[in-house]
Amino acid sequence: PPENPGPGGHGDRDFAAPVMIVQRADGKDVLVAGSKDGILYALDPDAKGKVLWQLRLGDGGEIGGIEYGMATDGKLVYAPISDVDFEKNSADGSLNAVDLMTGKLVWRTPTPREGCKGKEDDFCFNAIVSPPVVMGDAVIVGGMDGVLRGYDKRNGRIFWSYDAVRSY
Repeated sequence: PPENPGPGGHGDRDFAAPVMIVQRADGKDVLVAGSKDGILYALDPDAKGKVLWQLRLGDGGEIGGIEYGMATDGKLVYAPISDVDFEKNSADGSLNAVDLMTGKLVWRTPTPREGCKGKEDDFCFNAIVSPPVVMGDAVIVGGMDGVLRGYDKRNGRIFWSYDAVRSY
């Protein structure tokens, strides 16, 4: 085990999301990686993985940061953040759009907290751990609250939601 395993005695701050190879608008291929520490990276595969830019999007943690995947449309990277804090029984989830060329945050939309209202499950958080999907002008992603949401990819506005926690 590591000497300093991190908060709570755990060292689970790795890369759980698959790395994406993305061709930018200038024709350059970059590797985009997101860590459970809450940092999004763009790396140059032609320069031995040189960091082109990095951006902290969340606090990170055991169920924090970027968990299981991201999406891109070639211009922006859409990175969900979980940031579950078990000690406080809360989360600070969001969907973020980052410019692939510059690494600048274009928009950040916090996940609404009301998705857990009326749900007695102790594991209901306003976090996002699943990878989003880009379709046309929309980014679709499901939250840990059981709500599937549609975001306008230009500005992050939530324009549609469906609560899948129900009897079928």
